[in-house]
Amino acid sequence: SLIFSVDVTDLNGILDVEFERSFFDSIYDDTDDLFFILADGDEVNFTETITAQNRSLSIELSSGTEDVEIIGTIFGNSIIT
Repeated sequence: SLIFSVDVTDLNGILDVEFERSFFDSIYDDTDDLFFILADGDEVNFTETITAQNRSLSIELSSGTEDVEIIGTIFGNSIIT
């Protein structure tokens, strides 16, 4: 997982993140799988755009959010089973 420290001061915020699939990805049984995303420990809504090279996430955050954790299955050359 990757953990980001954020400071959401507006009523709502959007965190846009793009990963190269060779760096960080989420795959199960050779098929794209959803990332699991938590903001301050709670699951949040997000949208995703997937290409052959990248995965882009747009994560909805509420005011006061401090930490965002994105959980996938592949980090670099490591695969989590």
